[in-house]
Amino acid sequence: MDQPNPPQHARSLDRRKTIAWILLALSGGGLLLFLVVSLTERSPGGGLNALNVLVAISFAVLIASIVSLRRSYREQPGNFTGFWHLSIIDFYVVTVFAAVLMALMKAFWPENFNPVGIGMSLVVAFVFLFCILFAARHGFSSLRLKYVAALCFLCIGLGWLAVGSVLFVIIARTILGSNPSGFLETLFIGKNIYTTSHLLITKLMRIGLAVLPIGIMWLRRLRRLRDQFTYSEPR
Repeated sequence: MDQPNPPQHARSLDRRKTIAWILLALSGGGLLLFLVVSLTERSPGGGLNALNVLVAISFAVLIASIVSLRRSYREQPGNFTGFWHLSIIDFYVVTVFAAVLMALMKAFWPENFNPVGIGMSLVVAFVFLFCILFAARHGFSSLRLKYVAALCFLCIGLGWLAVGSVLFVIIARTILGSNPSGFLETLFIGKNIYTTSHLLITKLMRIGLAVLPIGIMWLRRLRRLRDQFTYSEPR
């Protein structure tokens, strides 16, 4: 008969899951940024081989994170209290969410709206749909709590993607022999030294970095509210 994991081993698995999720988002952020820049800008001339190595390393970290998560959850399944369930209302909400994103992309990035802006809007909307499903799986049965929790999951995911993209730019500019201080000034101070598309990318990074702590704090509050509703339900 299998014995339950001792507390120390369980905490070790929880840390492994957390680290794997963070590495997954960090590497994914760098790869996503590279894909967007490749679609909107010319490839840099010098240092391209070194940049390809960075992309390959990021992809390897992404795969390793996925493998680590699969092994960790196979050894210790998540303590989920809900179900993998979506309703028709959820799809309506995601449709409106995608329309709002496209309108914002059209307003702030008209020159690259098609296909990059549309593609990014659809990808984020699809991620939001998964976040709704993830929130339902985590036991957020109330519609209001579920959608706010899904937004929190989305903010946390986009935040870690932004952190990964910032690290990717810093490493890439260092590899290409360019000082990353100009990028950091644009990111945190707002100094205008880049093209329009690059400025929008830095704005998206700034938004991601800003919503990360907000998503973490609100998700903690929502979990407490969820637990209160769960314990107060009549048995």
